[in-house]
Amino acid sequence: MSQQELIEKPLSPDVFTLLRLFENHRGIDRPQDWFDLKQHYHGAMDDPSNRESWSSARLSKALDAAEAAGYVVYREKWEITSQGLEARKAETVRRMKG
Repeated sequence: MSQQELIEKPLSPDVFTLLRLFENHRGIDRPQDWFDLKQHYHGAMDDPSNRESWSSARLSKALDAAEAAGYVVYREKWEITSQGLEARKAETVRRMKG
């Protein structure tokens, strides 16, 4: 998928949030386990305009969608792939332009 296709095709809000959870406060992407992803969402990434809970079912659905698209992969922990990095960057740019 080209960069232009990624910019034109928006990610679902949950998948975008999930991809953002891999980045730590220093801007470094780190592998995360299930509990890291749930806890991180309730900490730093909670969207003030949307106070819905990041439930287990919602996290599973976002992980399944991201894995199907090739954005994340599970090894010993969940890891963001290079495709995931490109998709996150493209979605950030798309949202900034919008």
